[in-house]
Amino acid sequence: MVKDLKMVKYCNVCDTFKQWLADNEHRFNRKPKIRHYDKGESLRIYFEDVIPEIDCYVNEVSMGIAANFRRRFWDYIEDFDFFIKRNRKRKYFCCLCREPKQYDTPQDLLIDHSFENFLKWVNNHFTPFHVLELIQCQRMTSARIIDIRESDSRHACNREAFRDFLSKLRKVGHASPPAFKNLDNMKITFIPVLKEKGKTS
Repeated sequence: MVKDLKMVKYCNVCDTFKQWLADNEHRFNRKPKIRHYDKGESLRIYFEDVIPEIDCYVNEVSMGIAANFRRRFWDYIEDFDFFIKRNRKRKYFCCLCREPKQYDTPQDLLIDHSFENFLKWVNNHFTPFHVLELIQCQRMTSARIIDIRESDSRHACNREAFRDFLSKLRKVGHASPPAFKNLDNMKITFIPVLKEKGKTS
């Protein structure tokens, strides 16, 4: 029951991440480096040889990967968000999960629920076989990382889903985003996830 839940008032997520990273940096396939923002309440995680258009972040309420292109936010690519609460048995869990696991401490939750999954995702997607796909149709944008070893028909289905989404937006009404007149006029840009040797940005 909701009345039995207590929201966790303090758990320094950034400090927990930094401590975990210090112990687990060797497990990443590409060397990570962090920078502090907002007086230490937000971190940006950069990886050796990974393009600057990919933005990995962690703060006190969320963790994820986003795409920035030509100095503007493009889209969220993946998230490992958390909303930590505590039950009457003094166990911690993420209330965003359908079947939440219980943990003894909020730090244990963050590590297992978010940080470890972030590590797996990074190691699986920051490879020579992955590219950042950026789609734009007028002012609407979408981004994802795709594996170039997979069939292009699979990626075409996802692009079609984006086109379908825009066509439904067109029918919502006057308060919706601007109408999209030519949905076939989508611009698609591909950028290798890893920088070319000898190139700096």
